[in-house]
Amino acid sequence: MELVIEKDAARRLRDLAQKRQIKLLETLERIAANPFADHANVKPLKGYSNTFRYRLGDWRAVYVIDVKAQQMRVTRMGPRGEVYE
Repeated sequence: MELVIEKDAARRLRDLAQKRQIKLLETLERIAANPFADHANVKPLKGYSNTFRYRLGDWRAVYVIDVKAQQMRVTRMGPRGEVYE
């Protein structure tokens, strides 16, 4: 499955230290390879279909699985208090 990081999420990704950016991207790529498998620190978001969050420390990446397009789209990324607003 293709990993797509939307513009706003990519902008927020640049706020992280380079080491954490790399770790976050590597993990998201691993998740995209098999998005419906059990992954550490991944939980579905209640009330949304095929929408999940990945936790890395105090940062969250929210993504949507689009089965038809074979894409995993990262829609939001940022600190916990900001990403769910």
